[in-house]
Amino acid sequence: MSAARIRGTGRALYCFVQDRRIVILHAFLKKTRTTPGRDLAIARQRIKEIQRG
Repeated sequence: MSAARIRGTGRALYCFVQDRRIVILHAFLKKTRTTPGRDLAIARQRIKEIQRG
């Protein structure tokens, strides 16, 4: 698919971890004002994985 055909705003959910690192948890295209629950759930699951080590 051509980049010119993609509509929406790109967003990324991230967290800061030790040693001044930034971890991108999830990136997606937003098409509405609210962040979809599915995208938030993915980011929450990934932060749990990071916390476990």
